[in-house]
Amino acid sequence: MSLEYKVDELSRNILLLSAKTEQRHQQSEQNLAGSQAALKQAEEVLKNASQDIHQVTKETVQKNLASSIDEFEQQINRVSSNFKHSTDNAQKEYSNTLKTLKKLIWCAIGAFMLAAVVCVVSIMFIFQSSKQQIRRAEWVADINQAVANGSLNQCSAVHRTVKSGLCVKMKDKWTPIQ
Repeated sequence: MSLEYKVDELSRNILLLSAKTEQRHQQSEQNLAGSQAALKQAEEVLKNASQDIHQVTKETVQKNLASSIDEFEQQINRVSSNFKHSTDNAQKEYSNTLKTLKKLIWCAIGAFMLAAVVCVVSIMFIFQSSKQQIRRAEWVADINQAVANGSLNQCSAVHRTVKSGLCVKMKDKWTPIQ
């Protein structure tokens, strides 16, 4: 094999290699362009997916948050309503208790007034009764003194015609008391 032949062969191989390299380079550029297009498409898909995920997440969070806020507001309204009902009941109980207390105070005042009136009437009765008993005691003392002095006696003992009652001695004469 001659040198020329070897150089030709080497030239052909270099040309073949160059053509293949060129072909591979073009194929690499096509692959690169395809990869860039696929990357751009994947980027677009990822961007859209990210936006969709963001939107769905946002809507879900807003929906759940709104639902939670609505439930919380309902609970607050229930608690507020229960509290208002309790305070209204407490106010009614307080008013009823106050009315009952006022009635009891007026009843107590009435009872004290009645007791005072009963005490005053009892004192007046006792005073009047004592006064009468004192008069009666004075009367009995006067009668006893008159009997002791001989000015008063039973008619049956000193009068001939009158057999009952009391007789008084006036000017040495016995006179029945009518």
